Amino acid sequence: MGRAARSQPPGRRLLLLGAALAAVALLAACAPPAAPAPAGATPGVGAQSPGAPEPVTTIKLGMVSASWSSQLPVAIAQDLGFFREEGVAIEQQTVPSGGPVLVAMLLSGEIEMMTSGIEAQLASIEAGAPVVIVGGMSDKSDYSLLGARGLHSVEDLRGQIVAVTGAGTYSEFAVTEALRRQGLERERDYAMRAVGNTSVRLAALSAGQVQAVPLDPGDRFRATDEGFPVLLELGKVIPEFPFSTLAASKTLVAAKPDSIVGVLRALARSQDYIREDLDRAVELGKAHGLGGEAEVQRRALPYTADDLHVNLKRENLAALLAARGLSATTDTVFDDTFLRRAGLAP
Repeated sequence: MGRAARSQPPGRRLLLLGAALAAVALLAACAPPAAPAPAGATPGVGAQSPGAPEPVTTIKLGMVSASWSSQLPVAIAQDLGFFREEGVAIEQQTVPSGGPVLVAMLLSGEIEMMTSGIEAQLASIEAGAPVVIVGGMSDKSDYSLLGARGLHSVEDLRGQIVAVTGAGTYSEFAVTEALRRQGLERERDYAMRAVGNTSVRLAALSAGQVQAVPLDPGDRFRATDEGFPVLLELGKVIPEFPFSTLAASKTLVAAKPDSIVGVLRALARSQDYIREDLDRAVELGKAHGLGGEAEVQRRALPYTADDLHVNLKRENLAALLAARGLSATTDTVFDDTFLRRAGLAP
């Protein structure tokens, strides 16, 4: 209290104090009422200014293929805001060197989720890696086996060399199994060589170093335009086996389960969008910067769109485990909790 106030008689000081309190009460009564706090909110904690963007959780996603069938659902979900509406942001890395490389990145923490051919994911889980499949990406293989010019059927591959991405990749398993069903046994009837990604495989075919390579639909059409024949469509020979799946580290599963649910929902919306409007989907992919000619991708998309689903089926997974002779069960490799929470379980 100031010197002037202290010099006032006691009665005068009480009158002044009463007047001040009355003024404060009057100001409080005239002020507009405060907005109620959100349910469960702690006053003064985590407050956001009006119009502030909703918080998002960033997920580091690794992808093994630069093909449109793999990249397009993610690109559309990003550009149309499907991820953002689910409260997630995708930090994407594409490593076209085969699933085993992505698994190593998942284990090191460089990425948190990955989409690739299912083979590498199953092999890592079988070996004890803290990884689990949380959903699908494509129900069946979109690979076509293309041969050298002058070949007409798989029978012409006897004594020849077939190229795949690498050891332990989906292309290795799928080509081996599909040719086995056509009566050709690896090493007995043909040799298999690990060559690398699509561009390297196609270059090896063009140079005559190998006589057959598996290609995705976009590359298939480019190759057939150059005179390389389609010998086999793998999806028609091994239709029951899931092709590509979405896996997560168990660290992410424990720390951010809601974000996994959001990723699945966003991808499912994107896959539906692709099926409903192929032309618009190709336009969006091109605008996003996906490589390749839009006309070729429009020709290729009908071969993959109907098989794009996150709702991985247990019976298909069980069939693949049996064919691979793995001791793992669907319960040990696949956690469908997130699909069920997202309302997407088959």
